[in-house]
Amino acid sequence: MFRRADPDASVILLHIPKTAGTTLAILLRNHYGIRLMRSVGGGPEGRSRFARLPAAERGESRLYIGHQAFGMHEHIPRPCEYVTILREPVARVVSHYHHVFGEPTHYLHNEVVQRRMTLERYVENPFPTDELDNGQTRMLADFELNRSVPIGRQDRSLLESALRNLESRFCAVGLTERFDESMVLMADALGWDGLPAYLPTRVSARRKSEPLADRVRQTIVARNALDMELYEWVKARVEAAILAGGTALAERVEAVKERNRRVASQAASRSKGSEPWN
Repeated sequence: MFRRADPDASVILLHIPKTAGTTLAILLRNHYGIRLMRSVGGGPEGRSRFARLPAAERGESRLYIGHQAFGMHEHIPRPCEYVTILREPVARVVSHYHHVFGEPTHYLHNEVVQRRMTLERYVENPFPTDELDNGQTRMLADFELNRSVPIGRQDRSLLESALRNLESRFCAVGLTERFDESMVLMADALGWDGLPAYLPTRVSARRKSEPLADRVRQTIVARNALDMELYEWVKARVEAAILAGGTALAERVEAVKERNRRVASQAASRSKGSEPWN
């Protein structure tokens, strides 16, 4: 899941929602610089607007970031390398629910709040939306194939397409659950000289962890069977890369964690120092 990238290629972050992609996006932005970054949002419409721009404008950036499915490289007139991060599917869907519930600008927020929708009802995907229907597999599969497969259909051609794309077009694919190891390996793949300190970026409010009802878990697994298989496939390869890195990689990861802890402590101290006396 990690290979050395073409040093002359632009980097595309395929940002799958609720996978810690925001933290990765900040790392990438800080490395390449905001002037060489382009954000491509707005879903399929935003993708179409980008494709209609002059070729020189589409190809001027070193970094492209956005919640855009696979295929953006077809609109960028220069070599491109993809990076992404995946998350265990059950945890991702649960996180998605809490994010939507607490984020007024999300397109599903009003419906969820007005209907006082429970997590149990949410995971049944009543909208429906492809974000809750093998959303990771769909984003990694060929764009037109993704759009042609109806929501609710467990079409293995989506999984096969996603796996082909991961193997052929991605230089780095990490896991939320092994984020620090993934970042060290990704930095190596991109040819960086070291990895700067970073803090987790939470786009949802921290919430108390609660046990997940079996029926909710079973519904998520059933509706995201392709994502479950995709995740296990990627997990096996990420774990193999970590194992291959041996003691040297483990020491580098621990150094990154220690540096992040120091930065977090310093940030907390500054925050306390700025609070007024009560």
